[in-house]
Amino acid sequence: MTATSKGQFRDVPFGDGTVDFEGCLRTLHRLGYTSAMTIEMWANKSAKLIEEVKNVKAFFDKIFRNVGIQQKPLD
Repeated sequence: MTATSKGQFRDVPFGDGTVDFEGCLRTLHRLGYTSAMTIEMWANKSAKLIEEVKNVKAFFDKIFRNVGIQQKPLD
């Protein structure tokens, strides 16, 4: 916990927290990392779970495009 962060690490909507996802993914891309990536989210309290998952997917799709990471298409 700090003056600018209450130390909450769960139930924080993606993009509202302090994690620099784009910076992390840029570093992985620069280093040539090409293996699987997993994004963990806690959404079991959500009344609109499917909608929330779709929003998170769109959030990361944009970051992956910005970084230049090509995703495998969903089947």
